[in-house]
Amino acid sequence: MKKILFPLSILSFTIIALITMIINSGCSSKPTPVQTSTATAGNNGPAASLLPSLIKNPVDGAEMILVPAGTFKYRYVSDSENNTGKNNENKGNSSKTEDEDTDDQDNSGDDKVKTDTEDKGQNPGSDKSAVVSRDVYVGDFYIYKYEVTNAQFAKFCKVTGYKSEGNWERWTNEKTMDYPVVMVSWNDAQAYCKWAGVKLPAEAEWLKAASGSKDGLFPWGDDKNPAFCNNGQTPHDKLKDKVLTLMGKTGTMPVGSFPEDISPFGIFDMAGNVQEWCSDWYSDNYLTSMPDRNPSGPDSGEDRVIRGGSYFHPLSGCTIIERHDNFPRGNDTYIGFRCAWTTDMPMPSPVSETSSPARTESSPSPSAAAVEKPSPAETVSRSNLPATSINKKDGAELILIPHGSFTMGASDSDKDAGWEEKPPHKVMLSAYYIYKYEVTFDQFNRFVNETGYKTEGSWKKHFSKKNADHPVVYVTWKDAEAYCKWAGGKLPTEARWEKAARGSDGRVFPWGNIWNPDFCNNFELKDKKLLSERHIYYDGMGTTRPGLFKKDISPYGVSDMGGNVIEWCYDWYDPSYYKSSPGENPSGPPSGTQKVMRGGGWGQPRQVCRSGYRDKERPHDTDGDFGFRCVIEIEGIIKKSSN
Repeated sequence: MKKILFPLSILSFTIIALITMIINSGCSSKPTPVQTSTATAGNNGPAASLLPSLIKNPVDGAEMILVPAGTFKYRYVSDSENNTGKNNENKGNSSKTEDEDTDDQDNSGDDKVKTDTEDKGQNPGSDKSAVVSRDVYVGDFYIYKYEVTNAQFAKFCKVTGYKSEGNWERWTNEKTMDYPVVMVSWNDAQAYCKWAGVKLPAEAEWLKAASGSKDGLFPWGDDKNPAFCNNGQTPHDKLKDKVLTLMGKTGTMPVGSFPEDISPFGIFDMAGNVQEWCSDWYSDNYLTSMPDRNPSGPDSGEDRVIRGGSYFHPLSGCTIIERHDNFPRGNDTYIGFRCAWTTDMPMPSPVSETSSPARTESSPSPSAAAVEKPSPAETVSRSNLPATSINKKDGAELILIPHGSFTMGASDSDKDAGWEEKPPHKVMLSAYYIYKYEVTFDQFNRFVNETGYKTEGSWKKHFSKKNADHPVVYVTWKDAEAYCKWAGGKLPTEARWEKAARGSDGRVFPWGNIWNPDFCNNFELKDKKLLSERHIYYDGMGTTRPGLFKKDISPYGVSDMGGNVIEWCYDWYDPSYYKSSPGENPSGPPSGTQKVMRGGGWGQPRQVCRSGYRDKERPHDTDGDFGFRCVIEIEGIIKKSSN
């Protein structure tokens, strides 16, 4: 039977409110839990039979599906069995293994924790075996049938003048308006919801909408077919020509493109396409202590919950069991959101699309409604600074690395990692620009000619017309720092370097997690054509021109961070620094005897080409594979642009 779409008018909202009042009249403040069923509306109690199953939000035109009141099995993986299966690729704008502290224990009252004896394979390919479940009651709510699209978010920004924290516009054009919006922070999503008269779904609401009364691995059941949703293993013939390429050959698809990726309630894309923000603060141990009625998360925290899988993650990362988190300001190309509405909320009312409201000191930006606001400098940078730019001083191409967090360091699963790369830890960085390519001989020669700088390194002996466009080598840390200062920048801290190299998804190499010796200029390079492009320094090995290796590109578009030359960083080196480094904008120890170097070079093997590898040299040392690139502070660019 075809569902009737009810427009979300004032009349329909009034009817819904009246029905809810009638149902709840004479009852206690806590509704009686009823079993949820997706067979017919009548099986879900009187509310399900009276409330319309599908309504429309007049503000953004979104279809909203009723998820009737009732209990469902809130399932998650116990901590003892959760050491290998968590998603190590994603941390929204940072990446770490999420350890859910969910010991199998009997909580007080009616908090009953049951262990499924059958191994459902909650993360395909993992060895998880202990999936626990709790009976949790969630009241009536409506949830968006599809993820919020670029068209809807663009309308919101146009009508309100909202300046987003995430760089969502970079991935939006007239051909992608029906694709899910990405590169939006939790604060951005929350601001949109407030405008649309709705809210972000609580984690429990999201999970119930995805799973219903079923206990399948995915919204559609237990079938581990990668073609059923948009994930990192989806066959290319399934994607055809509709994919918006964001990472490698993967990317988002128009919402609702996968008819199999539909929940028992008829909600699309809850397994794949993009991961989705929830309203809750994140806590590892919340699931074992949460209330059994309408849980809404901890009272406070540092991160917000993210649910669902995405085009970037393997099918094993798209189960309804997976939980993730990120800073409220975090954003990435595989993070989006959808909205929810409950009958006790005010009704959304249509808004005018004529023009943006005027701004006055007494009329703050819509972003003021966000829980956490960026600094004034960061707000200016997001609204006025492009994703790419050119440094007029030396002609270098610049790539914007947006404000946000990532996980720095290596996980225990990285067998090549040394102890100095651990522990993995969350780092928040302000926005900055970084050179797309390493500084070349030509650029360095211009600097020396203009300034008369007396270098410590012997770079001049190795400079010729043949390698003028290759990375400059035989430069010391002091030489590199002097150049950066002349160019209006500085050397990157190793935190800035690592984020620019690996993004926020915790990848091992700039291009992903799989090693290929022909993806970057390194000791193991085999491709004869690429080998012929080298300027030889030693035993058939040497530099190549920047950008030659099309695979050696980071998620942000920065080239040659896996190979070519090792790069000087700003920081003093301390092998134990990760144990005590600050969580925001770390810049290394106050003193030391060696400076940090990052990245692989033409003479380094696979292990050194990893984005998390830490190297060090004395500041006065030089070699044929020692080079550098610069970063430009956002504040400096803002100051220059205002003059």
